[in-house]
Amino acid sequence: MDIKDIYAVFETVAVAYDQIEGISYSKVWDMNGQPSLKYPHILIDCQPDYTTVNARSSGGSKYLPIKKEYKIKVFLFDKWTLTERNETKPEYLALEEKQSEMQLIFERYLAEVQRYFIDVQSTNAFIKNDQPKGFFGYFNKHNDKLVEIFEQITVVAPSQCEKGTFTYPAP
Repeated sequence: MDIKDIYAVFETVAVAYDQIEGISYSKVWDMNGQPSLKYPHILIDCQPDYTTVNARSSGGSKYLPIKKEYKIKVFLFDKWTLTERNETKPEYLALEEKQSEMQLIFERYLAEVQRYFIDVQSTNAFIKNDQPKGFFGYFNKHNDKLVEIFEQITVVAPSQCEKGTFTYPAP
């Protein structure tokens, strides 16, 4: 399983979830100036850090990697309209209410991603989060009409690396 396969799971779950309207694999500043995006919108940061664990380092005798750990930044963006911000309107939604609403959507989404990895794909990939860290953004610096919630998660996935073919010149 590689990053392409991991993103495919995030995308499959986002498309299936009735509370999510869009998903992209990009940088956070790409959210600015794209009026065609639909919200709430999941953004998977396109520059994840990763660590490879090979069999030798875990007590085996082979050199091939057996698993990879990807540190992936996952964002949920949503519009917070002027009407929602206006205390005199019936549609008023206080910032903490908007954040709570988004957090519930986000937690359900990540829980389903985890379930999908384990129950549907049976890949032995999983989200490893003993103490997930995240934040709420108010007036995203790239677009002041958006609010966001973010979490960095670690996805542990089995490696698909197999021995390559090498031809060395005769001595």
